[in-house]
Order: sequence, then structure tokens, then C-alpha cells
Amino acid sequence: MQPRNDKPSVVLSPKEARRKTVRVGTLAEFLMKSPLCDADLDVKRQRDEPKDG
Repeated sequence: MQPRNDKPSVVLSPKEARRKTVRVGTLAEFLMKSPLCDADLDVKRQRDEPKDG
């Protein structure tokens, strides 16, 4: 099957679609398991300049 944007499509059974979209754990758990969890990152938001867009 080829949609209008020429990107291939995949057809899944409802059972397979549910299996692929089910969440495993919470966002917090996912972030805690990240390799960057112990990295010393500066995550402060800059408030001095307006956002683009």
C-alpha cells in the first residue's frame, strides 16, 4: 500500500497494534533508566530571550 506522500504503510492487526502501543512503566521510570540519568546536565530554562516562532 502506498499513500499519497509516497511513504510505505504498515498494516497491523488490532492485537498487534495494542501490543506495540501499550506503555511500559512511567515517564519517571524511563528517565531514571536513561544513560544520562547521572550526567551533570544544565537543564535550567533561559528566560532572558523570547522564544522563536
